[in-house]
Amino acid sequence: MSPRATWIMVYLIWWLNSAFLQGHTGQSVGRRLLGIKVFYPKITCEGYFVPDFPGVGRCTWRLVLHFFDWIIFFLGFIRPLWHLWRQTYADSLAHTYVGRDADLYLERNQGAYDRHRRQLGGPNAGSPEPWQPTQ
Repeated sequence: MSPRATWIMVYLIWWLNSAFLQGHTGQSVGRRLLGIKVFYPKITCEGYFVPDFPGVGRCTWRLVLHFFDWIIFFLGFIRPLWHLWRQTYADSLAHTYVGRDADLYLERNQGAYDRHRRQLGGPNAGSPEPWQPTQ
């Protein structure tokens, strides 16, 4: 096997583990051993987060974006230490989250999301939600 074919096989296996498997199950082989998941929070009509698998395309985009995480002294990989939602730059741009339990993570950050929406003056900012009765 030529060196070029070897590298192609290595990248294919890396992509299958990091994008394909992770996109369909939320976990690569290493994440499964550690018990953590990558998830994509969909927002329902009622405004609540629902955890979902990110999908192959979003995970492939996340892998490409990890280039920016390590380009400046690996700053993107230590960003979760101070970021509100504990995301790397790639996670922020791909709208993904990494954690042990998606439900607890989303429940904990739901309040932060609501505060952020009110600060931005988004729809229904400071007013009752549309499904809640007004008094």
